[in-house]
Amino acid sequence: MNNKEKDLLSKIQKNFEDCKNRLNIGRIEDNYKNYRAELPSDVTGEVDAELFSPEPFHMIEAQVPWLCLDYVENNKPLVSLGGQEITDVDNAEKVGVLINHQLERMDFGYKVPDIIRAGGIFDYVPIKWYWKVENKEQWHKEDIKFFGLTFGTRMVKSWGVAFKGPWVEVVHPINFFYPYGYKTIEEMPFVIHRFYSCIDELKAMAKDKEAGIKNLDDLRDGLAPINAEQKKMDNVDEIKDDENLDYKRIEILEWQTDGKIVWVANQNTVVKEIDNVYSKKTFEVYSPIPDPFNFGGLGELTPHDSIFKEINRIKNLFLDAARFEINPPGFLKDGSSIDFGEDGVKIKPGRFYVIEGVDNINEDISWMQRPTPNAAFYQIVQGLRQELLSDTFTPYLSGGVSPGMSKTTTGIARMQQAGSMPLQLKGHYLKRVVKNLIQNMLLMNAIFQSQDIYARISGTQEPLFIELDAVRNEYDITINIDPAQAEKTALRQSYMQTLQTIAPFAQAIGFDLRGFLIDLIELLGIQHPEKYISMQATTQDAMGMLGGIATPPTPKTFSGGGEQVRRGSERPFPTEAT
Repeated sequence: MNNKEKDLLSKIQKNFEDCKNRLNIGRIEDNYKNYRAELPSDVTGEVDAELFSPEPFHMIEAQVPWLCLDYVENNKPLVSLGGQEITDVDNAEKVGVLINHQLERMDFGYKVPDIIRAGGIFDYVPIKWYWKVENKEQWHKEDIKFFGLTFGTRMVKSWGVAFKGPWVEVVHPINFFYPYGYKTIEEMPFVIHRFYSCIDELKAMAKDKEAGIKNLDDLRDGLAPINAEQKKMDNVDEIKDDENLDYKRIEILEWQTDGKIVWVANQNTVVKEIDNVYSKKTFEVYSPIPDPFNFGGLGELTPHDSIFKEINRIKNLFLDAARFEINPPGFLKDGSSIDFGEDGVKIKPGRFYVIEGVDNINEDISWMQRPTPNAAFYQIVQGLRQELLSDTFTPYLSGGVSPGMSKTTTGIARMQQAGSMPLQLKGHYLKRVVKNLIQNMLLMNAIFQSQDIYARISGTQEPLFIELDAVRNEYDITINIDPAQAEKTALRQSYMQTLQTIAPFAQAIGFDLRGFLIDLIELLGIQHPEKYISMQATTQDAMGMLGGIATPPTPKTFSGGGEQVRRGSERPFPTEAT
């Protein structure tokens, strides 16, 4: 390497060390544990998560529009709506079909599970986009000349570059490094992507002169011969000893700025240096679901004490149950146990944990025999999972069909057309409104923006008082930090609308709304939540709106924390199905 390359290498080495030292490894380890993926304590290199949650294909509806609207420097969309070949245009009966046709060419359908999986662990997904190229043999005519005279032509073989269209690659977050103190990739002076290759692959790339591959001899000289065990693992037993080094796994750091792309092999050799033809860093960061309050951006990965970080962390834990069809999350203290039985799941305050589910997800679930809140929420998730796995459910996008899916009417639409709605689909809709209720309850913190709320949500002994009133057939929830604090109008309206939506579905399955609220507050880390929840109605008709929900007992008064709070009767966790 020349002096210029050595200076560049030194700069990249320093950038990498600075990013690596500031990487929030603690958060990554916590997320691995939360999702039941094992992270070895002695790990130092590349790590792949082992997830046990299914990958929902319908999530492509949330991901594709983001990629389609992402523009590169020359204002061409990442997923082009214009046909690159005449066959593309012929196949485009409508825009949705063309989008899906292009996505299929990109193998995007196979990448969606990776996007969802990475988002489930890390709350953010780095994605690399670029124009995929491949080296192809090309034949062209060349004049046969001798002493300046042409004696005919001949066919000559050469290597050329073929562009196959836009391409998307999901980057493992543990292999993505960025400088501290920036909120967006556009603002960052550089980013670093770590991946692995070998000299043999680099040699193939070097056939394209535009690839900028160089210094492979220097890299090879610095490698030690691979041993017999690695030869066995890499399935290269048949190669000659002098060729072993070409197949040895090497680490590549891809250092990108808006103007340059540099590859450093094993942190000691610059093996590629080209101008960035995209005029911007070819990485984006996506959140698993478009959500204005979801912390998926880079700015929220840096350590800070913002209240919103804790609010959204807890909210997202609840939403995960709906996103990934996993079993309902709970908060458990260290050393405590999970009671999972026929009547539901007993959850105690504490740290986040994913509850183990039943072995047979297709078991017949009787909603009326299990009306307890936790059991109902669990059954909602299971019902959605069964519906997604059934032949009657087909996700769709913009009038088209998702890659790998048949073009049929969705199961929900079929049931609506037939004038019937199976109990399973009732659970599906109820799941949605339950998720909205959870989301709205946790968004109260964003409205109040107070340290007191932060402390309560974190599970301290401070009481959280929720009063549910039924007035003029309208239900709203008033959350009082203390008796002197004024009610928030926007919050009341939000809960009133949510409870009006949930009431008919609660009636349909005998859902215990009050019990659900008690368990919900318990999930937030508040001990004895039944002490802080009361329900009352000004008219019998108002309470009758909830149908299957029984009228609560006359509220009692108790003294707690120096203030008088109304409460219902003690509600022990149910021990048998009702």
